[in-house]
Amino acid sequence: MSSAPLAPRRFLAWFFGTTLLALFLLSRVIVAMPMVFFDDAYPLWHYAKTARDSVGSKDARILVLGDSRGQAGLNPDVLGKDINVLAVPGVSPIELYYSFKHYLQHHQPPAKVVVSLSSTHFGFEQLFWERAIKFGYLDANETEEVILTGRRVGDQSLGRRSATTDAWFYRQGAPWLYFPELRAGVFGGRLAKNRELTARVAEGNGHVAYGTADASDGLAYEISHSTFKTMPATIEYLRILISLAKSVGARTEFISLPLNQASLRAMPAAHRDGFVQLMQQLQREMPSFTAHPQWPEYPNDHFGDPNHLNARGAARFSAEFLKQWSTP
Repeated sequence: MSSAPLAPRRFLAWFFGTTLLALFLLSRVIVAMPMVFFDDAYPLWHYAKTARDSVGSKDARILVLGDSRGQAGLNPDVLGKDINVLAVPGVSPIELYYSFKHYLQHHQPPAKVVVSLSSTHFGFEQLFWERAIKFGYLDANETEEVILTGRRVGDQSLGRRSATTDAWFYRQGAPWLYFPELRAGVFGGRLAKNRELTARVAEGNGHVAYGTADASDGLAYEISHSTFKTMPATIEYLRILISLAKSVGARTEFISLPLNQASLRAMPAAHRDGFVQLMQQLQREMPSFTAHPQWPEYPNDHFGDPNHLNARGAARFSAEFLKQWSTP
């Protein structure tokens, strides 16, 4: 005797209930197993989060806050024990401020903070959601603080009306926001690669190579930006970072890492000039801030890819950093 078919309403209730349960369980898997699903940036962000919050990590006379160029271009073995590099790929001043704030909760204040970012990281809002929020680098209160700051300074991207709701869905691992990660996690074998990278970045004390070529004459990120674009929130957070450093007795300096000759020759003038002018403006506004925004030129054989120094370039830049910027 066959069972009677479900009534339409009961079927719809069963279907939607089952779907919601499946989405909930999938979201829990995403949140619980980030090494399985996220790309190779996640181990680097995870390492930086651990380092900033670690009571056991060293205090530093000079603290460097930077992006992937600093992570590849500054070698702790060359810099020595008085300089600590806290670098994260794809960051803006927003994430660097919270890195510094967390660092101060567990360490003595440095005498000087050195900030180094690609000029493109002042105007790329999507990385905030795809990295800082997806990777859990900022907690819920900090995320809401960013959103409110965005609204205060008129930032239509981070301060948009849906931002708080969007952030909640990201934190809960809403599957529709993680389809690329789900697909890659299932078919791409990310777990083994991420574990290997986790071990490598820990062995290098945060220093890791992005490109391993003997030379590169490719064009850097900046070249694809005809003008220099910023988001109001990123500029505001750089000001907040500088003010925080001043409040603990530290000066702040901004430096740009080297680019190859081809990139500097192809640099759009509007992008270069806009970036330099912003740094000069901030230097005039904030007496505790000094900017060195111009990119040094290094030969092609110092680059492992178009944007990052290789081991040869890192050894040279680290030695130059000691001479030029290691004095408080």
